Amino acid sequence: LHLVQSSPLNKEPRPIGSAYPYSLPADEAILTAQVYLMDVEKKESKKVMLDGDILELLLLSMFDSDDDLLKWTEDSKEAYLVRYDRYFKTAQAIIIDREKGDARLAASHGYDTFGFTEYFGHASQEYFMDSGLLYLPQSRELIWLTEEEAGASLYRLDADTGAFKDNLTPGPYCVRRIRYWDPDKQDIYFSASGKEADVDPYYQFLYRLNLESGDLVKLSQEDGEHRVRFHKKGLYYIDSYSTIQTAPKTQVCDREGLALCHLATADLSRIMDLGYVTPEPFQALARDGKTPIYGILIKPHDFDPTKKYPLVDYIYGGAQRINTPKAFEFHAGMPGPDPQGGLQSLAQLGFVGLIVDGLATPLRGKAIHDMTYGKAEECCGLEDHVHAIRQLAEKYSWIDLDRIGIWGASGGGYATARALLQFPDFYKVGVSLCGNHDQAKYHAHWGERWIGPYSKESYHNQANRNFADQLKGHLLLIHGDMDDNVHPSATLDLADALIDANKDFDMLIYPNSAHGVGMFPYVVRRRWDYFVRHLLGQEPPHNFLIREKKDEDKDKS
Repeated sequence: LHLVQSSPLNKEPRPIGSAYPYSLPADEAILTAQVYLMDVEKKESKKVMLDGDILELLLLSMFDSDDDLLKWTEDSKEAYLVRYDRYFKTAQAIIIDREKGDARLAASHGYDTFGFTEYFGHASQEYFMDSGLLYLPQSRELIWLTEEEAGASLYRLDADTGAFKDNLTPGPYCVRRIRYWDPDKQDIYFSASGKEADVDPYYQFLYRLNLESGDLVKLSQEDGEHRVRFHKKGLYYIDSYSTIQTAPKTQVCDREGLALCHLATADLSRIMDLGYVTPEPFQALARDGKTPIYGILIKPHDFDPTKKYPLVDYIYGGAQRINTPKAFEFHAGMPGPDPQGGLQSLAQLGFVGLIVDGLATPLRGKAIHDMTYGKAEECCGLEDHVHAIRQLAEKYSWIDLDRIGIWGASGGGYATARALLQFPDFYKVGVSLCGNHDQAKYHAHWGERWIGPYSKESYHNQANRNFADQLKGHLLLIHGDMDDNVHPSATLDLADALIDANKDFDMLIYPNSAHGVGMFPYVVRRRWDYFVRHLLGQEPPHNFLIREKKDEDKDKS
């Protein structure tokens, strides 16, 4: 693909063009990665081969900051990884011999829809599953984390034949991440959610499973979201836990889950003094009228239940993660200067904010997750958002159903535009940032995983441009002109369709900005202004300046 820097930073008059590799679903061949073994001392490299063929990987990051896709055995004689085919229909466990430089297929797993593990780096990786492959060379076994009907389980397989031995963690619950393996005691420590009754099913707790006896022990003592990091030799672990309403506490625990030392409790007094509003968790029913879905509401600091408030829905809509924060944090995977999807600041401007995870999102089992396949236009339960808001309005008279807005970035930018096109009488105002408005114009590994192989017919319904004539509300499209993740053409293509349909809309192309355009104070202010003007019904301050705190200011505060 090509980008044009129309306003070069060097202020030279000639625009600067650039090209970069980028695979689309319609491409016959897509980008792949190759694995090399490097001998640092000899300064030699060797390409790893599999049955005489190049070992190909989808072009996702091989090494994230917390859990490498390619892992080594303790003696460093072998490495292992999970490889997917182009359409994520087949997952293969690959074992690499360091000395020989070759690789072998140890086991494989097929899917009717898609295989799911997320192993690329992210700001809040706890909202993904782990790549989930553990190789035990002494017993010649593989422990493989695999999504299944009612959760995600650890399967034990023969590393030589690939034969299935047993399901170590039969559900219904979701194993999220292998934390530590003790080969001497045959203990696996892992985080999981959905096993405990009467708590949020997304909360992660730490468990210990003994492979010989099958005994499973819950180690986390307190309710909440537990983030765990083990000592390299497994002598102890650090546990930081909280909920969306309670301050994070960090402690050192022994392998029995007993607290050895309290390290810290976060002091919330300063942000509370600034008007921070603790979100309120809620539970509603999905579109099927029976499946519970979970979210949060954020109210103004001077909330008055006798008033009517417009509501803003912060959406992501991608099938690889949930959006609702579960720990005490300002973001759920998407960092930025505007806490919790910008809803904290919008609440102080007179709105109620909402984040909710509908059906087709992960971490509730494959039956629910598979609901996204071939239905990208549903944005992982956009209809569930509508149902949840209607239920909340029945419960809370202060929600004004005539003033519902929505915003999001990237997949949330796509979902925002989709909401105004699909539910034009419900969503009245939307701010769409850097949206991938047509998956045929986005990364091959995205559309092909969630929709399938490309055809004009199968990709027609998900393209926002094909429904531009349904727009009724106020829509602001924002995109950075140097976005090399979602190409600016995605937004311009939708704008072209809206013009063809003779629809009024607003658009901002931000010069010299990539995919993080939403973090710029100017863009934050424009988003505030748009909702205040069109949803709150008031005129915002003219050219209000958001002043970023400098280091010396932070020291004084």
